[in-house]
Amino acid sequence: MRAATGIVCCLGLSLLLATLARAELVCSLGADVYYDSKSDGNASPDALRIAREVANVICGGTCNIALFRNPTAGNLLTVTAQDGSAKIVYNPQFLKSIDSSIGNGAIFGLFAHEVGHVVDRRLNVTWMPGSWDHEVRADAWAGCAIARAALPDDRKTAALRAMLRYPPIGHQARDLRVPALELGYHSCGGAGTLPSLEKDQ
Repeated sequence: MRAATGIVCCLGLSLLLATLARAELVCSLGADVYYDSKSDGNASPDALRIAREVANVICGGTCNIALFRNPTAGNLLTVTAQDGSAKIVYNPQFLKSIDSSIGNGAIFGLFAHEVGHVVDRRLNVTWMPGSWDHEVRADAWAGCAIARAALPDDRKTAALRAMLRYPPIGHQARDLRVPALELGYHSCGGAGTLPSLEKDQ
């Protein structure tokens, strides 16, 4: 069933993506474990609510991304297909853990990074350097989402902390990620500076 914001929860799409010959794992946060798409299940209401919040600010509600929970997903991953369809899959234990340890807003930040991957494949923006790799570009989109959502300081800090604490596999360069987050934030109307996260260095 398609949600009004464009984030969908539909097992049919999961099966479609799993059977496409050219489905591609775009991003994986945390442990690189075997992912079994047959274990995809409906996203929780809380996860859907946050994903819809992200979709509204990044895509204006037209992201057309499926969201699933799956205990084999490691932490969080994004898969796209050749036709442009995409899904984000999260490990429910991971989301529960970051929500309790980092705070409200952590899930928003990680979902914003993952949605950023999908949107970046569909849109070209003039404010983002073309030389950046796909992970840095996804961070810039996440910064954009934080700005457009006008998150209160506590949620903003939690979102940033989660993104920096759980980098994509093979992409942990903080000196590249922070400027990208800042550029996305300011390019999408963010006022002032992003919270300092010195303790997470």
